[in-house]
Amino acid sequence: MDMKEKKTGKGNNFPTNCREVQQMKDMEINEKIRYFRKQRGLSQELLAERTGINVNTIRKYEIGIRKPKVEQLKKIADGLEISVIEFLDIEIENEADLIAMLKKISPFFKWDGLLHVLGGGKVFMIGVGSALISLFLVLVCYSLTLTAKRADENLLMICEQNQKIEEEKGKQEMESKRDILRVIEKEIKKGSAPVAFAGLGFSEECYHLVDSQAKMNQLLDYFFRNEEYAALADRQVKSNIYAEMGKKLNFRSARSDRDRKNMEVAAKRWIKKKHPTFDGDVYVENIRCFLDISQEELEKRKCTVNEQDTTALIFSQKHLEALYLQCLMHRRNAMQEVLELKGLSETCNRIYKLQDVDVLFQCLLMDQMDWEEGKLYVQFSTVYLLLSLRNK
Repeated sequence: MDMKEKKTGKGNNFPTNCREVQQMKDMEINEKIRYFRKQRGLSQELLAERTGINVNTIRKYEIGIRKPKVEQLKKIADGLEISVIEFLDIEIENEADLIAMLKKISPFFKWDGLLHVLGGGKVFMIGVGSALISLFLVLVCYSLTLTAKRADENLLMICEQNQKIEEEKGKQEMESKRDILRVIEKEIKKGSAPVAFAGLGFSEECYHLVDSQAKMNQLLDYFFRNEEYAALADRQVKSNIYAEMGKKLNFRSARSDRDRKNMEVAAKRWIKKKHPTFDGDVYVENIRCFLDISQEELEKRKCTVNEQDTTALIFSQKHLEALYLQCLMHRRNAMQEVLELKGLSETCNRIYKLQDVDVLFQCLLMDQMDWEEGKLYVQFSTVYLLLSLRNK
């Protein structure tokens, strides 16, 4: 599949976090070629076209079964719009390191013409020219190394700051969880249904490929209970919580039939903005959100509707929003408890681990409660866009 080339600037080839800085230091040349190519958003075919090197040769370079010669490495660096020095393992602490660096980079520069001009055909002048060039290289490379070291130190300092910010976010998330539990307890005391979040349930039937725009529209009709699924929109439909995607995540229930339709239009607009191809890059995940309610409370809420015995559970808006937040938080942390789901494909497990995905749509459907082995559950659905497919 032909991929569109991303517009990139010359300054975009540097690692952006502490982990990448360390990974870059440990990489071999073949790994660096693959790393910078993917970061530039280039396929192997596009890189081959840019460099004039056969695509099969590029593949062999990236796998590591062939090592590029000096000329090929220069072409690859030009094709990736980076300095060839990025491919060299250079770290200078003393004069010996500097000499070793000069030996590494010397094959990338040709000085015959300059030596001829300086030497004028005399052996003595050739020696002076070589000395001047060596001195020039030492001064230039040493200054470049100092600049790179300062940049590296600044990057590490930024990484440390980001790490502190992440730790602070973690603390805030823990406090948010406590706040959610406090909200639920308050709402239960006010008379809302005494239902608490009891976990998420994954299975082999969780993931489904969305292979066309028509199928995506049908899914949205189902989630919002519109068009052919309008018959599902009973009084309980107002309990459903829908995420409003955008720069800032917002979520709420629909106030009316018209509001549901307007929310669906907004959801379609957001999905269109993300440019999905529906060529294996869109999946829907339907997982069960289990709710805990005591047998005593169930007995209290038994009633008869249309001559059928049922259970009436009334939720406040705050209680519903708190349950949605709990689903969201536990979904983000699911892979910490179970590293991988057995019986699922590599693609589905990548979605499960939230690797290189973007959220196109999300909702918590409370209007179709059901039971499984004595446990009450509702449906928590998310539509994901696989970003990793765009970088191949």
